[in-house]
Amino acid sequence: MISILINKLNKIKRFSYYICTPWIYAIGTCSEQIDIAHREACQNNKKLILVKLVIFKKFLKYNVCNDKIFSDLDFNKNNSRIYICLKFICTFFVNLEFLFIRSFVIFNDKFIKFKLPEHVRFPQIGVKDLFYNDKNLFNTDYENINPYPKKNKITLNKNAKLKLQEEFNKIFNIEGKKIICLHVRDSLYRKDSGRREHRNSKIENYLDSIQFLIEKGYTIIRLGGLRQTHLNFKNKNYFELNDDQNLKFSLYLVEICEFYIGTSSGPLDTAFMFEKPTLLTNAFTILGYPRNYKDRVLYRNIELNGEKISLTKFLSLPFFYHDILYMDKNNLSYIENNSDEILNSVKEYTNNFENNNFSKTEKQIKINNLLSQNMKKYFNDSSKKNTLIEHQSAISFIKWSKSQKGAICDFQID
Repeated sequence: MISILINKLNKIKRFSYYICTPWIYAIGTCSEQIDIAHREACQNNKKLILVKLVIFKKFLKYNVCNDKIFSDLDFNKNNSRIYICLKFICTFFVNLEFLFIRSFVIFNDKFIKFKLPEHVRFPQIGVKDLFYNDKNLFNTDYENINPYPKKNKITLNKNAKLKLQEEFNKIFNIEGKKIICLHVRDSLYRKDSGRREHRNSKIENYLDSIQFLIEKGYTIIRLGGLRQTHLNFKNKNYFELNDDQNLKFSLYLVEICEFYIGTSSGPLDTAFMFEKPTLLTNAFTILGYPRNYKDRVLYRNIELNGEKISLTKFLSLPFFYHDILYMDKNNLSYIENNSDEILNSVKEYTNNFENNNFSKTEKQIKINNLLSQNMKKYFNDSSKKNTLIEHQSAISFIKWSKSQKGAICDFQID
């Protein structure tokens, strides 16, 4: 099969390219898998080629989260004719293979109803071994599992960036302005009010922070489109994007912004992919955060069986309590950050950013050590209650844990 052949090519040291078909549905997972594949390519001195599924979208029942993430990213300078030709050939044959496999998946879902893994439903060339477990993972010595490798910077290609800049400035003139991207997922996005509330937050709680940043000379652009609560606030330095603008310009805006403020939702991983300085608010899990050196995290207030617990106790709970698959049934309540907490985190982060000082305090170093020790403890826990063992992406959680360079906001630490 084509996927097997390409995966074998990826492992050949003398083959100069690393071919990847990242998850196409969700911008967050797509960004994360591109990030991981690019790190692997850089480690092996290869050029990354992204292959996009384009064939019969309606018939095969799938959508692409954002076409521009496949067309406008720049990983390699001076792409050769061989690169362009190889990308064309891979795209053709991967899509041809996908036509047959996806047709079987649709038939199976309707009539046979076997439970098929995600890497069968969509090709995961170049990321399956990096993002999903193999059967021997938990027979491995934890110390022998490497963090994700370092990477070269990912940017938008020059021509795409200039075109998007010109088009965006015709709508919102941001020439010469200091941009901050803001994304706050709320219940209108998935119409899940009363369900998965740990994912949703109220934009009103960010108003004081928006005003603080505007007073300091920043322009705030809120990502997310129209499927979110409109903030009743008008200022020449605050913009909200509609759906078309969000789809077209979000990559460009995240790439050019001074820093990014958001909640745990797709665009956050795009900011991580670009290594954009990031403040994550209303966080609810230890998995994957805090990612890069200039990243900071503000956690929600946590109650266990109705009683508030300290941040340290929350971070040290068994893996089950951090597993995103069980967050609706783990007896935890994730209390949203209030306006003062968010403002305090924004003030602390802005001070770090403007002074270009992201060195960690003793408290932050201590918490990071605790997170590292806890992940090792989860890995070595062989009890049936340990849900890490059954999680298909356990290897990714472990590698990100070993790769983390950021910190929790200092004011929040016990």
